[in-house]
Amino acid sequence: MAPGDAGIPFSITVNVGAHPPRVVDEYAGGVSVTDAFDKVAGTWDVTVSGAAVEQGVNADCNATTWTCPQNETNTIVAFQGEIGDWQQWSDAAQWNDFDGLNQWTNAELSEIPPQITGNPLTISEELGNSHELNGQVFEGFWDGVLPNALLVDMGINDPATLTSAGISAGVGTGTVTVTPGPASTEIVITGITFSARMVHIKRGSITPNAPTKLSTRRTSATVASLSFRAARARGSYVRSYQGRCVAPHHPTRYGTGSASPVKVTSLIRGVNYKCQVRAKVSVGYGPWTGLTAARAASAVSLTLSRSSVAYGHESGEKLTVKVSSPLGGTLTGTVTIKIKSTVLCTISLAKGAGSCTLSAKRLKPGTYSLTAAYGGSTYYAGAEASKTLKVTK
Repeated sequence: MAPGDAGIPFSITVNVGAHPPRVVDEYAGGVSVTDAFDKVAGTWDVTVSGAAVEQGVNADCNATTWTCPQNETNTIVAFQGEIGDWQQWSDAAQWNDFDGLNQWTNAELSEIPPQITGNPLTISEELGNSHELNGQVFEGFWDGVLPNALLVDMGINDPATLTSAGISAGVGTGTVTVTPGPASTEIVITGITFSARMVHIKRGSITPNAPTKLSTRRTSATVASLSFRAARARGSYVRSYQGRCVAPHHPTRYGTGSASPVKVTSLIRGVNYKCQVRAKVSVGYGPWTGLTAARAASAVSLTLSRSSVAYGHESGEKLTVKVSSPLGGTLTGTVTIKIKSTVLCTISLAKGAGSCTLSAKRLKPGTYSLTAAYGGSTYYAGAEASKTLKVTK
């Protein structure tokens, strides 16, 4: 192409015959590939679109040692590449799974398809280029699209939930961007300086995020129930959840389950525990949630000495509260008597009970809903109860 064509967009459609076009390798930038099968002719049309790139003439490089001249002065503008089904690939399962593997670069030497080895798989792509192009430091790029089937072979069994942390890619120099998608993941490496470089792509972190909205309650003296919103997968299916409850100077207790809630048993009666939960996938556990107190349920009763009181004589109204728990025990703490956000009095519990009287002329004539709110303690959760009081003229 002419020197002025660098950066100019081009598109070409190629009839590749009856063999499915599994792999596309291009010297170009910003490439997109579209396959169309002609049912009548039984052949494939492949359309490759992208921009032409300036590069050195790869004949000046050594394809055995992957070295090139320090400064390449023999340059071309290219929009060219290969389309193939790679039937010669020895591993039949891999050959089938990299259907849709596309890559493009401006480097003089590249390897197609990449080397795919190990368990889980690691992908290696060798690149070669001169350090300078016409006396200017060359900045190369490599862009690859990996089909989800290939990601599954890399141990990423739920590619639809993959995040950028799930792929680790590096080339020694340059900036790496990983963009997961519903059918494939694109890896873009820019700013590569040379001589020889090797792109390494491997599985990164695919453990799930921590569950959210954790709520813990003591269902009995020895059992805690951990309820939560499911963890968000990041490339691998969530198989189970593990909960644990901790208390200073006491053994940590664990429990597992396939979904919320998870029960943790063998707690010690009367000991205050804090609990958390995490998700597990095929490669291990994700992070723990924060700790929340495993508190027992409580119940409040509010009793009015009279349901109606005359204005100015409210001090004759006695409000009595009792706080209990189905798990037993003597509850401590305070109960606040209020009307909406207005506090009328605060009661300190003694043996789980207490009382207060209203101040005279605190309430104008009318009908009020009084709420008794127990704030809870380290062992017991809060609770509320309401009663109606009428103030007459």
